[in-house]
Amino acid sequence: MLSGIRSLYTKLKPQLPTVCFLCGSTWDSLTLKRIDSALDLTIFSTYLFLSSIIVILISRKVNFRFAKYLPSAAQFFFGGMFSACTVYYFKSTSSLLTFLFLLCLAATLVCNEFLEKKYSNAQVTFTFWSVCAAMILNFLLPVLTGLMSPWIFLAAIATAFLLCFAISRIALSKVSLKPVALIYSALILFYFLNVIPPVPLSQKKMAIFRSVSHSGNEYVCTMEKPRWFEPFKSGESVFKYSPQDTVFCFSSVFAPTRLKKEIYHHWYYKDPESGKWSEATRIGYRLTGGRDQGYRGYTYKKNIGPGSWKVMLKTKEGKTVGIRSFKVVSHDLSDTLSLLTVRY
Repeated sequence: MLSGIRSLYTKLKPQLPTVCFLCGSTWDSLTLKRIDSALDLTIFSTYLFLSSIIVILISRKVNFRFAKYLPSAAQFFFGGMFSACTVYYFKSTSSLLTFLFLLCLAATLVCNEFLEKKYSNAQVTFTFWSVCAAMILNFLLPVLTGLMSPWIFLAAIATAFLLCFAISRIALSKVSLKPVALIYSALILFYFLNVIPPVPLSQKKMAIFRSVSHSGNEYVCTMEKPRWFEPFKSGESVFKYSPQDTVFCFSSVFAPTRLKKEIYHHWYYKDPESGKWSEATRIGYRLTGGRDQGYRGYTYKKNIGPGSWKVMLKTKEGKTVGIRSFKVVSHDLSDTLSLLTVRY
């Protein structure tokens, strides 16, 4: 039986990196649920633990029957962790800077497919593990503590570095912490430059409406009825405004069950001459996590002028969760609008 397995392995070896990559990504996609689900947290913890053992075994050059499969196993676990992080960070991406960070994360996921031979190098495997640890702990600590702040992020980075330090001490071969320190320093810089998406928060819905009211367990919103060629319209992109109108911004933000966080709607107006955005209003409220479709809330603004506007949904620390742009145009009251009611 073992000879048959060896023969099959020899035949499939050229395709094994791709197979391991696809298996890791597919398995993670099938099992991935909410970011705060016990199953997912267990999977991530198991991935980190097992891959740390692989890092140690490769570093110590332990020779046993299945030692040659360790690089493939590392590739499988890294593929699973990077694919999970790509999914979660994508859900929290809303600005150009955070999208660029997501592209880097996705590029790392793709590169993992071609690094099986490189994973026999202890330093390469160790460095990739350090990135996985930081990315996962960045959303794992807020989920476990119910807190989200710069201090929690720094605690996640510090925890990841301590784990890397412990692995480097257990490994007999020389594994340098310098690449890890450089990567973590860059992540800290990226965090304070608002480059890293604000996981575990994610925007579920954000739209401009003509009215929003709370009725029972629902939010009732009205908007101008879409024309036949706008089947996917879900809010006002061009707001026809008259003096008695009020502009509403509705948002729904997912957060883990235990997390409570102050978030704000920043209303910006674009100066037509300078082309610069200036903040007109900032209104906030406190969200409570746990709802699958996100915590719902809204703000509104009266006496709004014609032109280009946008509402940015941010945390207290300035992390952007969502952006909604729209234009305001003058509306003649004699032109009656046909309205549509939607419920969330």
